Amino acid sequence: MDFSGISDNLSYLLLGAYPDGPLGGAALTLLLASLSGLASAVLGLVLGVALAVLPGKPRLLLVALLGFFRAIPVLMLIFWTYFLLPIVFHVDVPALAPVVCALSLIGGAYLAHSVYAGIHSLPAGQWAAARALGLRPWQVLRLVILPQALPVMLPSFLNPVSYTHL
Repeated sequence: MDFSGISDNLSYLLLGAYPDGPLGGAALTLLLASLSGLASAVLGLVLGVALAVLPGKPRLLLVALLGFFRAIPVLMLIFWTYFLLPIVFHVDVPALAPVVCALSLIGGAYLAHSVYAGIHSLPAGQWAAARALGLRPWQVLRLVILPQALPVMLPSFLNPVSYTHL
């Protein structure tokens, strides 16, 4: 087997045309994965907690919004954000911003349901016991519920990395 084509172009495969041109190759994939993964984790945690604590109609609205982002294809959302972000905000958007935004929205929607499932996997007695000790609801969530639910949620936090292949 002749691997000279790979070895001759290894720097291009890893970095693209950088520093003379745009970043590409494996470095671009790692950058997209880290940025969208971090944004997805934050968004998923916030939306998952909101999903667990919101009552009635606001919760139904959030479920519908999350369902929309979970149902739409990743490539379609990248396309929409690439063309709609400049129109809506009337600014020139950097090329990576729509991709990171789209990957973060879809990853955050999936992670929100994982956070919700992790929170509801614990017995209701955990909430009641922490409230009986005098903790406020947000303290219960931060100090008692989320640390126990984290092992259940943790495997799902690695899924947004798999979307960067697009």
